[in-house]
Amino acid sequence: LYLVGAGRSGGTLLGKILGRHPQLLYVGELRELWTADLLTDRLCGCNARLADCAFWQQVFQEAYGGMRQVDVPWMNEMRLRHTRTRSVLSLWRQDEAQAAWLNMLRSLYMALAQVGDKKWIVDASRSPTYASLLTRIPQIKLHALHLVRDARAVVHSWSRERLATTATRQVRLAPKNLA
Repeated sequence: LYLVGAGRSGGTLLGKILGRHPQLLYVGELRELWTADLLTDRLCGCNARLADCAFWQQVFQEAYGGMRQVDVPWMNEMRLRHTRTRSVLSLWRQDEAQAAWLNMLRSLYMALAQVGDKKWIVDASRSPTYASLLTRIPQIKLHALHLVRDARAVVHSWSRERLATTATRQVRLAPKNLA
């Protein structure tokens, strides 16, 4: 189940609620997994460092032979190259790098299904471009849920200060200037 929508549209909250169902595995925004801090700073939903989380260690072992076997900078480059809205034209061009990246994603989703042992995976990545690319993976039967939130609530959410927590630090994020 793929949650599509703009940022601050309630995807994280909905994903966490859905993840409480015994047949649903909520994995957060899987598109964002490949950021540079994957192996050092990213936290799992269990509040352990992702690199220390037994679940994710098992997923990466199943998918790739371990976390250290993945070229994270390359995966992040592919994520940025192919899933940004400005990259939508790349959906019509399929090159070897994109095919290799999609194969790596296929391995990840198949490992999540195997290790998570749930009927459904809930991915809150929200990007329609990424969702479109996932439909090219034959093993993924993608069902999208489009989230639409009242614009006033989105503005309120963006205008408040929030605290971002990673494995090594807490950062206060200033409100966005929406003027």
